[in-house]
Amino acid sequence: MPYLNRGGVKVHYQVRGEGVPLLMCNGWGPPIEWMTELYMPNFGNRFRCATFDLRGMGRTDAPEDDAAYDMREIAQDGLAVMDELGWTTAHIWGASMGANQASTIAIIAPERVRSLCISGPDLGIPNMFQKKYARVLRDRGAYAVHISKQKENPLEAARRACEFYFTPELLARRDDIVDLVARITAETPARRIWPSFQKLIDMVESNFEPNLPDHAEPDETGFPIWKYLRNIRAPTLILQGYGDQLIHRDCAQAAFEEISNAELRIFKPFRHSFSGSPEIQRQQADWIWTQETSQLRLKGF
Repeated sequence: MPYLNRGGVKVHYQVRGEGVPLLMCNGWGPPIEWMTELYMPNFGNRFRCATFDLRGMGRTDAPEDDAAYDMREIAQDGLAVMDELGWTTAHIWGASMGANQASTIAIIAPERVRSLCISGPDLGIPNMFQKKYARVLRDRGAYAVHISKQKENPLEAARRACEFYFTPELLARRDDIVDLVARITAETPARRIWPSFQKLIDMVESNFEPNLPDHAEPDETGFPIWKYLRNIRAPTLILQGYGDQLIHRDCAQAAFEEISNAELRIFKPFRHSFSGSPEIQRQQADWIWTQETSQLRLKGF
């Protein structure tokens, strides 16, 4: 089971598949084993896929210092995985919080990114703490509560989390997926709730009723990804579920408008995750492969 040490933090990572380097940035909640089981069939035949557990998740260390969870630190973990594997460049993929990691990598190390493929991006735009997004804020807090209970009741935590990931119709077709998520999270439940999510949990558990303004500026806490989206030079594909309860589709639209070389695809009736949809995964893999072959043609290969 491979690990690397970056600044005293032990980061767990895995590598699967064969082919072109692809760094896959996982979201906040489940450990990377769920990506191995749900994504590898559609990516592993063309890509050498590296995934790593977020800090406090899976088998990666859970530092006590809140500053250790700054998105630049998480992005540097991903770059350290690339260094460990000897990858000068790679395609970068990210889902949910992983979209934030992947975008941060594209901002702070653009020379290492062949293409960027993100789904369900938050990116700090627009600020959720305004009246229009009160429902999203409450749902995100409820989701964080379920993740915090992975250890005490993994099956129930997985069932409730999957209700945010997938539509009822998809869950009815894939009755195995809740058991899969429960099994994986039972083995390695979350060990550290990130400060931003703890804030939401505290709101939910105190029966917080948001009295929010009609308008609020994007959040400046931590690394303001939204400020630097125009610095992303890599070809970018943004995917968004129309019915996403955790990340409002306005975020994907705003990112699309800021990133110069971007394409946006919005899918009905999907929610937050495409991990249960082989068809959309194949669309992502095909798009990344197209970027790879286009770049090879430009180099004369």
